[in-house]
Amino acid sequence: ESMAALKKAWARVNGEPESMLAFETWQKYLTVPYGHLTETATTTKDTETGQEISELESLFLRHTYLASIARLLIWAALSQGKASGSLRQVAKDVFSGRYFQSKRLANLVDDDFFHWLRNAEAEEMLAPTWERILSHLTEYDLSQVREDVLKGVYQQLIDPKDRHDLGEYYTPDWLCERMVAELLPKHGFKAVLDPSCGSGSFLRAAVT
Repeated sequence: ESMAALKKAWARVNGEPESMLAFETWQKYLTVPYGHLTETATTTKDTETGQEISELESLFLRHTYLASIARLLIWAALSQGKASGSLRQVAKDVFSGRYFQSKRLANLVDDDFFHWLRNAEAEEMLAPTWERILSHLTEYDLSQVREDVLKGVYQQLIDPKDRHDLGEYYTPDWLCERMVAELLPKHGFKAVLDPSCGSGSFLRAAVT
């Protein structure tokens, strides 16, 4: 349902200069690690919207969804699912970055590839979707989560063929934990850098 809503919103605003720039910039940076994306350049007619959409645009929207879910999850974890206003306002504050700025978390939301969501028309179309997702997230106690949630979401969201074509393979949590246990000292502090951290499995293992 969320992907259908994103496709409809994208079909409405993808001709806007800022939306086109966001997509083209995402595509440009995606080719840096992955090379040419010719295999994802084919176009099909989407059965849900009736609009022509390329496989590359579809991948872009799935990445948009993943980034959005990550930010909403962070809100749910930090706020413990307690909203001071409406869930619609929570979504606006999350995607604008206002909520994170209030928590002194800089650069978590910038004018990145996915800022097209803040287009007034797209924002209005997607508001019910974000409200539904937030209402579900508030039912969970995220303080009890002990595994990499985003990895599971990504693997279910991105088609195995796309992940294969992009060379994306996730390291199992148990292997991350074993490598961290063997490589990092048992006591004291050590700086850790994972320059291609994905969903952060190694970083999570290092922190815990």
